[in-house]
Amino acid sequence: MISTLRKKLALLLISVIATVVLCTTAAALIVSEHQLNLGERVRFNAQVDQVVQEVRMAGIMQSTQLAKVEVAYDLIIAISDDGGLVPFRGGWQPLTDRSTLVTRVMASASDVAERWDGTVRGDHNERYLAAVCRIGGYRSVRTVIMLEDMQKEDAQRHSQRLMYAGIALLALIVLSLFCWLFTNRAMRPIQDAYDKQNQFVAAASHELRTPLQVIRTATDALKLNPIDNASFTAQIVDELSHMSKLTEDLLILAAAPNWKTVKGDPIEADLFIRNALNHHRAAAAQKEVALTLQASSAPLPLLEGNEIMLQRALNVLIDNAVCYTPPGGHVMVAVALKPRTIEISVQDDGPGIASEHRAHIFERFYRIDKSRTDRAHSGLGLSIAKQIIVNHGGQLTYIPIKPHGSRFCMILPLISNDKVSNGN
Repeated sequence: MISTLRKKLALLLISVIATVVLCTTAAALIVSEHQLNLGERVRFNAQVDQVVQEVRMAGIMQSTQLAKVEVAYDLIIAISDDGGLVPFRGGWQPLTDRSTLVTRVMASASDVAERWDGTVRGDHNERYLAAVCRIGGYRSVRTVIMLEDMQKEDAQRHSQRLMYAGIALLALIVLSLFCWLFTNRAMRPIQDAYDKQNQFVAAASHELRTPLQVIRTATDALKLNPIDNASFTAQIVDELSHMSKLTEDLLILAAAPNWKTVKGDPIEADLFIRNALNHHRAAAAQKEVALTLQASSAPLPLLEGNEIMLQRALNVLIDNAVCYTPPGGHVMVAVALKPRTIEISVQDDGPGIASEHRAHIFERFYRIDKSRTDRAHSGLGLSIAKQIIVNHGGQLTYIPIKPHGSRFCMILPLISNDKVSNGN
């Protein structure tokens, strides 16, 4: 689906860019050829005026002089005196017979009294600029007919068109490649999100499939033996509780991409930290794990955010520490103040996390031991905790403890004094 969307987007961009390139190239070519035509006409008219002036001043130009002018500028010059052409073989021979060209020009200018300018075609479709100028005198009317062979200019114009076409084609190829790479780059986050969504759904389905199977099995067992139902009922309740917690975690993670930085009410850091500790004291005592708090006796400054969500994040860290600390071990929650932040760390003396797993511990559904059957942990806790802390403008990091043990550090911004004053 994403691949098809990328192709359609690339095709759309290429079509738009191709249209722009072709229109721009056509406009540039039209302007360029207009300038060429204008330049050709101005140059030819200057030559016509020069020859006419010399004819007017000299009466008639010598054949040798006319031949030199013809050869120099690829001109065809004919002079008519009272309707009769003055004998002149010319300095060069065009593709089409000279007399044929002169006759065509005279026929086109027959209705013009003084001057005519235009274009004629030869027998081979070659193009000539043409002009007819009539010079009146006391006794006769002399007419100067001039043509300029435009084969060189037309060849140049053809080369120019090929050049413009080549540039347009090269631009289309380069821009098409750019569009493909651009759409590929632009769609990559969408593709990654789509892949993560599929992975999330697959992992969630896998996690939910097991408790559903257990519930189905226990239900079938109850149907067969409704008398001895205590163990089956307890199993169903336990799995339903697990599913409820898992569903809640999934809903939190599903909404995470739409979260913005949390700006809530002021939070008493002392209170939410001690509430989290009290929540786990019974489990720690049952496992014979010492759970202590290391903090200054002075009141802690205020935080800003959602107290329930922050306590949930801290609960995840303490719960993991107690769970993976062996009996007789120690879990310590330490609080340190920085200039604008507060650092809450949870340290245990458990087995720690191997180096090859550390880069993945905050990924969804990631478990260090893939075969572990621990039903209390689904691999979502750390990812949820990190998401909550990040959305509060903080950081969550892992620090290994030597020779063994783990330390997770929450860094949260303190509420500014201005906000405290305004709140008061």
